[in-house]
Amino acid sequence: RDLGLDPLAAASTLTALGTGGLVGRAISGVLSDRIGRMPGLVMSLSLQMLAFFGFAVSSGYVGLAAWSAVYGFAYSAGSVLFRRPQAQP
Repeated sequence: RDLGLDPLAAASTLTALGTGGLVGRAISGVLSDRIGRMPGLVMSLSLQMLAFFGFAVSSGYVGLAAWSAVYGFAYSAGSVLFRRPQAQP
């Protein structure tokens, strides 16, 4: 269904997605050091699932922007945690 957002509001949701992604990349390394890669990855995938549910039930701009930030955080954290660690020289 169409939420009827103007182009500026739609662009702002993409900004929220990117901002969430920046924060997710910054925090995911520290998170993985504290709790491990696999628990962090499970949390990331769970947050992505929750964000998809949030997208489905959002009825306006504020909800859509908030869930976009959550999805950006979870996706970027997952992409960092999913990579195989590099061997140290």
